Amino acid sequence: MEARKKDIVVDPPFTDDLPLKSQIFEYWKERLPELAFFVDWGEPGCWACGFHYGAKYDIKRPDADWPEILQCWNRIPLQRCHIIPRSLGGTNDVANPFPDLSRMSRSGSEHESS
Repeated sequence: MEARKKDIVVDPPFTDDLPLKSQIFEYWKERLPELAFFVDWGEPGCWACGFHYGAKYDIKRPDADWPEILQCWNRIPLQRCHIIPRSLGGTNDVANPFPDLSRMSRSGSEHESS
């Protein structure tokens, strides 16, 4: 019995060390226009396909301050996906992830109804 316990491999606990969606947005907001990529700060959405959830996550007040805008970006149900996959040496540095719908969401009815 004792030898058997030694054979059991326990995965380390999951740690989410990716930057927050707001941190990713804040990093890229000044760099995206240089890449001819427009993101409406007040309408968070998927950067890969342009999917937008409608008014549900939009910033409602035109006078919203920057912390409120960032909080809105954290609430939207997007994945943080790697530009360069970890399997190819990509890191969790704020410059590598981007907000994206998960693969499952892309094929789901909510995404198709846009």
